[in-house]
Amino acid sequence: MLSLLAKQVAALAALGRVDAVNDLLDESLALPPQQGWPQGVIIRVAALELRGHGHKEESLAVAQRAMDWYRALPPEGSAARGVRFALGISYMVAERWDRALPLFEALVAENPDEVDYQGVLGVLAARRDDREEALRRSESLVGLADPYDHGREQYWQACIAAQCDIERAMILLRDSYARGRRFDVDLHVDPWLEPLHEYPPFQEFLAPKG
Repeated sequence: MLSLLAKQVAALAALGRVDAVNDLLDESLALPPQQGWPQGVIIRVAALELRGHGHKEESLAVAQRAMDWYRALPPEGSAARGVRFALGISYMVAERWDRALPLFEALVAENPDEVDYQGVLGVLAARRDDREEALRRSESLVGLADPYDHGREQYWQACIAAQCDIERAMILLRDSYARGRRFDVDLHVDPWLEPLHEYPPFQEFLAPKG
């Protein structure tokens, strides 16, 4: 049920139907959790779709709902690394960089070889114009991912580069997919690649082929 609601929420958010989106989010919160589709994820999907389709202020308000959902979890659930990671991503979608940074620094301190944690810290460094730190985080990703991760380290390097060098970001993004990264319908609203969204080579990259 929640997976179906997620698809409905994404479609309505893409259309900018904010009231209908919030109604469905309210409906989702009344349902029991479902494996793979916690309500926090559905709320974040709505926020990303709204932002990706030009409804930034509405997106920030919905992202606040995702933050609130994760922070309301009982202590036995909220301490898990996966939940803390999801909360940190929600902070970033809500542009609460001040809250995201210490959370991801703690996650990296606990697991320095986790590609996603290092990648997020690189994005945060690039966003605050700390190019030296962003480059250090990007370089630290080299060889960090499992060989079967299909371009995950190149994807995060692209996300970091997107904040300051969109041409290099596109090179890295293409490399990531050449290495087997799976094309995802959410790529067009990927918040870490937002600087590329209006870039013609990125739009051509997203265009259907064949």
